[in-house]
Amino acid sequence: MPTEKAPGVDGYPIKFFTKHWDVVNQDVYAVVQKFFSAVNAKSLELYYHHFSSKNPNPHPGERLQTNSMLLQNVQNCFQSFDSEN
Repeated sequence: MPTEKAPGVDGYPIKFFTKHWDVVNQDVYAVVQKFFSAVNAKSLELYYHHFSSKNPNPHPGERLQTNSMLLQNVQNCFQSFDSEN
């Protein structure tokens, strides 16, 4: 990405953030953290059926239901993160 062009509607080019990172870094981190903390664990439930398999053991010989377990872990992480904030 060219350093002289602004990537978004704020009008600040990459060069600005690079040059003044020591001043703006805490604000940038706060915005990014606020964005990701706004993810609601309940919204993940809408996509649960896309990640989970209808077959409880989709691969012969595989004991772990990878997709279901992965999504459950993600939900648990978001729920614990939401309760901390």
